[in-house]
Amino acid sequence: MTPALDSFIVRFAKLKTTLILLVVFLAFNFAIFPQFMPEDETLQPLDLQFAYTPQQAYSIIEQYSPMDKQNYMFTEYTVDVIYPLVYTLLFSFALFLLFKSVKLAKFPFLILIADYLENIGVYKILKAYPEELNELVWLTSTVTSIKWILAIIAVIIILFGLLYKIKKLVF
Repeated sequence: MTPALDSFIVRFAKLKTTLILLVVFLAFNFAIFPQFMPEDETLQPLDLQFAYTPQQAYSIIEQYSPMDKQNYMFTEYTVDVIYPLVYTLLFSFALFLLFKSVKLAKFPFLILIADYLENIGVYKILKAYPEELNELVWLTSTVTSIKWILAIIAVIIILFGLLYKIKKLVF
């Protein structure tokens, strides 16, 4: 990561910016993404799985309607390009505000990289269907798992930081 990223974080990681990112993050999760979800609510996108085998992935994809598949592909190269930027900056700025560490604030960018790699994989899997790209599914599933593990770690660190700050204020 570059010194430009360091200065970007220091310059923009303010409480107001972080709260705006939180509102945008919530808007994505509760207003934007639901518009693109499959009609059958039991069919979760591959992005929301922790891990999956090629058999599981193709079982889900097989159940998508043509419109579901089209929406999913559209989402992967539009909305799901912006969303990872939003949550990456949200996590990054929150970490910087809580810990005053640029190094720690760069951690969420690993999630961004994993998410973009996942999006590329999912898009190629959907586009190739009904051809089965089992090796790509395994790779994409692995990247998906890495993304979720890194995101969980980031959230845990943020929660510990918040609890520490609250404890300091109260006691």
